[in-house]
Amino acid sequence: MERKNMHISNTEVQCHTVPHPFDKGDTILDHCDVYLFGNLIATVHPDSVTVTNCGYRTATTKSRLHVILREFCGACLSQNNFEWYITTPDDVIPMQDRVNYTIKRVPLF
Repeated sequence: MERKNMHISNTEVQCHTVPHPFDKGDTILDHCDVYLFGNLIATVHPDSVTVTNCGYRTATTKSRLHVILREFCGACLSQNNFEWYITTPDDVIPMQDRVNYTIKRVPLF
């Protein structure tokens, strides 16, 4: 994610900034929201990522969430017997429909 707003096909990213605490004329990135078909499926914060399937268990939703979790959290979204699971370095979490899950981000370095 390049930290800028984008809209490609069915996916949109909106980045939100806040005033810089030390430089009055500058801003810093606060969070980015990821929408799929107009539904908010993920919010990327500096220290965590919140994901939900919005009740849509589709291949496209799973693909987008998997990439976000892998890129920012070192986690993955998998499926077994029609059930979805978030696998983090520490846990396996069964994913329910329309529930928000907040996963800790991994360091960038």
